[in-house]
Formats: sequence, C-alpha cells, structure tokens
Amino acid sequence: MEFVPPNKRSDEYFRTVFEEKGLADIVKLHMAQASQEAKKELQEQLEEQISEGASIKDIVADIREIANKHCIPDQELIVLIWSTVMAQVEWNKKEELVAEQALKHLKQFTPLFGAFTDTAPRAELALMLKVQEFCYENMNLMRVFQKIILLFYKSELHFTLCLAGGL
Repeated sequence: MEFVPPNKRSDEYFRTVFEEKGLADIVKLHMAQASQEAKKELQEQLEEQISEGASIKDIVADIREIANKHCIPDQELIVLIWSTVMAQVEWNKKEELVAEQALKHLKQFTPLFGAFTDTAPRAELALMLKVQEFCYENMNLMRVFQKIILLFYKSELHFTLCLAGGL
C-alpha cells in the first residue's frame, strides 16, 4: 500500500484499481495478508485481556469489533480463541493433575466460547474439532476430551449440529 498515494490508501481504492487492471490475485493476496495481521492483532489483544483479568463481556465486545472490522468468520475466531486460551495455562508437571487443571481453566472461559458458537453451527464444529485435535496432540489430555465436550454442553454450548447426528 505504500506505493499508493497517501490520500488514496484505502482497501476499496486498492481493490478497484487492481481489479480494473486484471490483477485480482494481488487483491486476494493483500486481503489474505490483512486478515492474518488482523488475527495476530486479535490474538495479542486477547492474550493481554486474559492476563489482565478483563471481564468476558469486555473481551467478547472487543473480539466482535475486530472480527467485524476485518470480516473474520466465527469458525476462524473460535479456533483462535481456543488456541489463545489454552496457551495461557502453565500446565502442571504431574500428569494426573493436568486433566483437572484443563477442566477448571476451561470452565471460566465457557461463556467466551459460547458467545461465538451460539448462532454459528460451523463455529461449534470448528471448536469441537480443535478440542479433539488439542487433546490428541497432548497425550495427558486424551482422557479428558469427553469431559470437555460435556462441560461445554452443560454450559449451554449445545453443539446442536454435532450432537444431533449432523456429523
């Protein structure tokens, strides 16, 4: 964007000019880079808010604002939220305590996950798959996958599509 005159540096102008010249692939590349930057910004902000102990309501509002501004779909958001929330934990060295620690940690963030899965079945499915992948990659959590899904279910993250046999 630096090569565009300062008074015309907008995504709309960039897209219009490059599409007129038949360079739609460059526009797609630019949009993908902008999306990646937005996701990184969102993740950094989420990490900061979690570490500061911000309220879930404030976190949801801020995430929604950034997601709407950059057109990030809920299914991508929920995966980003999961990764960020789980990265905030200093896991216990004792394997037998890790499962309980994970459940306790997730219990406080279920409203955050719920805010982005309530009206988005794809986000529910993306979250469920991410949880499964996370538990599979972390052998200490293999036994806790069902408990995490049950925790989400009891916390009003109904996984309607998944549990109704929609898989």
